[in-house]
Amino acid sequence: LNFASQSFAGDVLVAAQIGGLVNAGTNAGAGVMIRDGATVSASASYAYVFFIPNDATNSQDVVFEYRNGTRAIAQIASSTAGVTTPNWVKLVRSGNGFSAYYSTNGVNWVQQGQAVTIPMGLTTQAGLAISSNNTNSLASATFANVSVGTFQTDLFLKQNGRDMHNGHGNGDVVPLRGVNVGTWLMYELSFGAMDNSGLPDAY
Repeated sequence: LNFASQSFAGDVLVAAQIGGLVNAGTNAGAGVMIRDGATVSASASYAYVFFIPNDATNSQDVVFEYRNGTRAIAQIASSTAGVTTPNWVKLVRSGNGFSAYYSTNGVNWVQQGQAVTIPMGLTTQAGLAISSNNTNSLASATFANVSVGTFQTDLFLKQNGRDMHNGHGNGDVVPLRGVNVGTWLMYELSFGAMDNSGLPDAY
């Protein structure tokens, strides 16, 4: 794995357009990553969203992978088949929650699976990662439109499935309690029951 990164404290976002991904081995990949620690450690916890090229085992997919704990076994949180490069990927840390996204234009984002919880310290390394998954050859890819830095949570609430999320429905689940929202729950009858129908944005 080759990893070019910067140190950040607290919440962070890293996004990039990935193109020109050349297959160098089964499960090779290129994308964006956040790793725990003030320095880069090979055994650290991490979150990683990346594209894999067509190979003997896989179609070209986008994959959300993570390691929960030092020296723990890496796990696949989710994947979506048929998402090809050049496309964008984005990884967001909010506390100990990590959310992965992909996009065809860098503007409209699709969340890749559900957010995962990975306990990390205040300081992390966020940046660009590429791996051939093959000790005898190198993978190659192009990275463009790179964005990395801190962010503010989008507090707009929207129903997503049976839950209310911030970030216009794409962020973290927000528990609604009467003590917090007062009579709002009594009078916003148009929201109806929490079901899978979804709701349009409304101000």
